[in-house]
Amino acid sequence: MIQDENGQLLTQFALRLRFDKARTLAKVDFQFRDIRAKAATDTGDLAHSQKLLAHKNREMTEHYVRTRIGERVKPLR
Repeated sequence: MIQDENGQLLTQFALRLRFDKARTLAKVDFQFRDIRAKAATDTGDLAHSQKLLAHKNREMTEHYVRTRIGERVKPLR
């Protein structure tokens, strides 16, 4: 459950509008579904990624795993 500044629940439509506005302001092309590919890629283990994404076959998981460009760095916190 996601709430607004006043503690009221955000509807799916309201969340989508906010997300679209933020994406436009940031000038990025990103969708929520991109998180699946990131999660699969970040594990570094295809078998683990397959379980994480609940795929029955390895080929579908391979479709999600991306080739990493650049160096992987740790977050600040």
